[in-house]
Amino acid sequence: MGFFDKLGTFGEKVGEKAAKAATGIADKSKILAEKSRLKSQLNAEQANITKQYSNLGKKYFELHSENPSAEFEEIVSSIIASNKNVEKINIDLAALEVEASSGGTKTDDIVETVATEVEPTNDNSNIKLDK
Repeated sequence: MGFFDKLGTFGEKVGEKAAKAATGIADKSKILAEKSRLKSQLNAEQANITKQYSNLGKKYFELHSENPSAEFEEIVSSIIASNKNVEKINIDLAALEVEASSGGTKTDDIVETVATEVEPTNDNSNIKLDK
């Protein structure tokens, strides 16, 4: 065998190995793309489940917050307490905004004024259901 014959055989072997490597890379790329697609679907479904659990809980609260079953009393009470805290914080924020724009009126006077103007409610209409 001559030099050029050996060179040709070597070139063929390199070409075959390169083709196999390219096929292997392409196969791995397809697998990675499919894994990525499936993980994306999985995340979307898990997010939907979480959203629906939240909607279910909000709906239960809307329907049963006045008289929850025993196993939900603590959770419902916690939500009601948090809603009252949100109302108080909103009153405090409104008072600070008024104080900032009024040039330094005492915060306590403003909170008292705002609190008398804003009636606290047991209405939970501020809870919005995600659609």
